[in-house]
Amino acid sequence: MDKNANAGKIKTENLRRFDRPASEQTKYKHGSKFPIKDGRPGNLISPVHKYFMFENKGPPTSDSMNSFCNEVVNFAAACMNERSNGTFHAGISESGIIIGCEIDVTSVDSTITKAIRQQFKDYQVETVLRCVRCPQFIEVVGSSQTQEKINVIEIDVIPYSGVVGNQNFYVINTNKLNTIHIFYRYLNGEVMKQNASEVDEFIEREKKLQLSKGRKIDQKR
Repeated sequence: MDKNANAGKIKTENLRRFDRPASEQTKYKHGSKFPIKDGRPGNLISPVHKYFMFENKGPPTSDSMNSFCNEVVNFAAACMNERSNGTFHAGISESGIIIGCEIDVTSVDSTITKAIRQQFKDYQVETVLRCVRCPQFIEVVGSSQTQEKINVIEIDVIPYSGVVGNQNFYVINTNKLNTIHIFYRYLNGEVMKQNASEVDEFIEREKKLQLSKGRKIDQKR
């Protein structure tokens, strides 16, 4: 076997177990690779994944943190609308390469919580906070690019049916001119914004699905 060929292969890293805290022994190797994101619809067993990289090297700027929080909120809304487990990974390139990020880990949770409170309807905030787990920080080892400690940030989303019920989750986007409510879904491996007709079609289909489930339950009684 060609040893040089093996040397050129990128190691595939094992993911932290879903909805489990990262132990001190849990570490990712810089330059290793996560599995390619699957374009299939998610479910409450196998999570979908979103990879995100901060634009700048070094500690994120205020604009970078805003972008990060917006992406987390949009991903969470998409997972809850799809009733799909999901994990948001910051510090991972779009192709799945582990890079890591320099970040003040003490402020991430409060920053995300603030974004959730600002971008969801008031009566849904507590529901969202129950579905979006606290960030997990996995140290990235083996990087020669910085002397600072770098991490991958992972945020799990678990939309339990008993928590979300039949709710639909819109993200509130406010600018200087107006406020709009945006509906997101997770389709073909991406977080996708839906237009009005697509939202109506999705909601109608979900209603029919719930009615069908209700009839099956009644027939078993």
